[in-house]
Amino acid sequence: MRQLGALLLAALRGLRTAWDIVGVTLLIVVVLAAVAGGIVSARHRGPSDTDRADHPYHAEPWFRQYLAEYEASLQMEWKPYIYWRRRPMTGQFVNVDSAGLRRTVQPSKQSAPPHRVFFLGGSTMWGTGHRDAMTIPSQVASALAAQGVRGVEITNLAETGYVFTQEVVQLLMLLRSGVRPDVVVFYDGINDAVSSATTPTCGLPQNENRRRFEFALGRLLNQRGARELRAMLTAARAQLAAGPIRGVAGAPIDTAGLAHRLVDCYARTAVPLEALSRLYGFRVLYFWQPNPRTTAKPLTTYEVAVLDTLSHDAMHRMLRSVDRLATAQMDSAMKPIVGDRFRNLAGLFNGDTSTVWLDFIGHVTERANGRIAGAMV
Repeated sequence: MRQLGALLLAALRGLRTAWDIVGVTLLIVVVLAAVAGGIVSARHRGPSDTDRADHPYHAEPWFRQYLAEYEASLQMEWKPYIYWRRRPMTGQFVNVDSAGLRRTVQPSKQSAPPHRVFFLGGSTMWGTGHRDAMTIPSQVASALAAQGVRGVEITNLAETGYVFTQEVVQLLMLLRSGVRPDVVVFYDGINDAVSSATTPTCGLPQNENRRRFEFALGRLLNQRGARELRAMLTAARAQLAAGPIRGVAGAPIDTAGLAHRLVDCYARTAVPLEALSRLYGFRVLYFWQPNPRTTAKPLTTYEVAVLDTLSHDAMHRMLRSVDRLATAQMDSAMKPIVGDRFRNLAGLFNGDTSTVWLDFIGHVTERANGRIAGAMV
């Protein structure tokens, strides 16, 4: 009987531990869901002003359908090395193929083998706020066709949130698979600045701390018990409460140092990319994005409203300083490495009196996309 009682007691203890683990795990899942919801909300807060009468697309008959398709397109799936990619979807204005790539509208392929042009970048290149036919790659294809250029096949490899290093890894995997482009276009700046300001090392994908947390959580669930999970949850809560900006609370943030590391990391990433281009015989073009935090354009009433966040949000005030410092340094850092194949488009809209910015993140109108495409052509 004594042995049976001991066994029952051990079983009860094990059951209690199991319930503790389940309870803490569910709590962590709830916390992660709330955090993810907050991040998604923050990342997409810009287009939330779509009901304003002065929104550039307010009167456009296609806009509501586009918004519904865009929201549907935000379903992501895990991809090795590059982390995430959209799932396939079909719509009137937003189409994603089986490889997770946004549709590029372009003239019919010629009979001869085409010159292959790859476009890489984040959501601004992917086409947030734009119909398929009005993304940057589609408008480049249209502009080339208008100039009589034929035999060009354009592929939009961009994805929301991607940083320069992530894009280079994506290109490397394509080269490894046997794909051979003729020209590769990179369009970056905004996501790299955000990543540099919120992660301990430049060049990391965005939200890398969440990936560490998820990895550690998986190992704890497999190996340990409730006490370790509680400790991990406590640490996660403290990290979330501290906010996304790095540094000791109350201490000034070294924006000059952040900007220098951003520029240095971007330039040093271009060095092996240039070696790859020589080895595989393709040409690389680099474009630094226009940015609402560095713009000198006269702002419209709508732009003043959506960019007002910059003056109230500590993260965006810090990013504004980093962006301005980095933009001023990029040309001199890149010229020795790539010559005139780096173009800084930061001042592209400085004299534009129409609405360019759709949100404070940096997405622009379809008309503005045409200006960017023209600069690239």
